[in-house]
Amino acid sequence: MYKKIDQIEEVRVGLISYNSIVFIPKKLGGFLVYKSKSNSLLNKDLDYHVYNPFFLSPTEIIIPDLNKSFFYEVNNEIVLNKTLDLTLVALLNEKYTTTGRYNDDFSKYFSGVYSLETKKVIWEKSYGAIPINGYVLGRTKPDNLTRL
Repeated sequence: MYKKIDQIEEVRVGLISYNSIVFIPKKLGGFLVYKSKSNSLLNKDLDYHVYNPFFLSPTEIIIPDLNKSFFYEVNNEIVLNKTLDLTLVALLNEKYTTTGRYNDDFSKYFSGVYSLETKKVIWEKSYGAIPINGYVLGRTKPDNLTRL
């Protein structure tokens, strides 16, 4: 039998975890980080809602927005480390993430692969890319599918 020991209110669906750390989106913008080893809860208020975050490491969280990504460092507090003018969509492995961006008039969407080591987009096409088990299935032409 389980016993409720704590309750956190005003949160949305979409929590993610990494080892003993849980990332919890808040209903009214921002997020919470719960560290189970120290039983501590950190709060970060933002003026926008958080969708599709992912952990880059035990202390780094990436929060993508429409055309930006925010790198937050979590230790004893939550600090914005840097902002990237590109949406990082999903972590492929410790070296690469998939990306997404719109052109200036939002008429076309580009998917790609971003290198965390060189901090550059190393592949990008307007046909789309899907991360699967550490690989990317990407279209190099509208009728071609390539594993990267």
